[in-house]
Amino acid sequence: MANPIIIIGAGLTGLSLAYMLEKKRIEYLILEAKNHIGGRIETIESTKNASLEMGATWVHPEPQWLDFLKELDISLFTQKLGTQAWVDGNSGQKISMEIPPQAPMYRVKGGTIQIIKNLKKKIAKNAIKTSTICHQIKQLDNRDIQINTNKGTYISDKVILTLPPKLLANSINFDPQLSDNYTSEANDCATWMEYSTKFAIRFKVQFWNNLPYTLFSQTGLIQEMYEHCSKDGQYFALKGFLNSKCLDLSPSKREQKVVTELKSIYKEHF
Repeated sequence: MANPIIIIGAGLTGLSLAYMLEKKRIEYLILEAKNHIGGRIETIESTKNASLEMGATWVHPEPQWLDFLKELDISLFTQKLGTQAWVDGNSGQKISMEIPPQAPMYRVKGGTIQIIKNLKKKIAKNAIKTSTICHQIKQLDNRDIQINTNKGTYISDKVILTLPPKLLANSINFDPQLSDNYTSEANDCATWMEYSTKFAIRFKVQFWNNLPYTLFSQTGLIQEMYEHCSKDGQYFALKGFLNSKCLDLSPSKREQKVVTELKSIYKEHF
């Protein structure tokens, strides 16, 4: 009997692959270093407030992707942008300007984590080993592959790695070693959203009313901001991205500066 295919990483890629193998009745096993699944999808869920996306947020309307989400019974709704956005004015203050037509973006009802939850329901029970850190991948003489982890050794003739190239090259020891050319290219390969810092704030009321809730800036701490309310419009939030100035600030200092900036934009409305 063949060994199961080993998938390294239980993010969206690893879980989607497991689901496809499940449909073809091909045996597999997922090894995940963290104590939870989902990778770069991280939703702060709430039943009495807006769910906040601190990882992957938007779905772009690509047919294959939309068909896949429909298969997973995922409900989408359109990201609101409004007709006006805050932009940088000459005086340093934010001014309202009309937004040109934008390609639609969608959000997942209940948060992007619903994709992960629904994938988990469709793959085999006990097929995911969390808190299992892969530290070495070794090619054996019989061409099988040995994966050494903090929780033991696994053997397979097929191993699929879903980690970002830079993380892969710097966190796993390979025997035989990866080529210098591959390692160099991996380290030069940008990791999605690697240097992005997000913020999100919940509110009891939608204080912005008819004012813009979208923002684009090159000068402020907040570089981008979007409406982040629940699909039913009952719970309210704003979220966005901070510029690189925030990297040297503590979380509490970032919070203080974001609130101060929003107060300067919305004034008495905030």
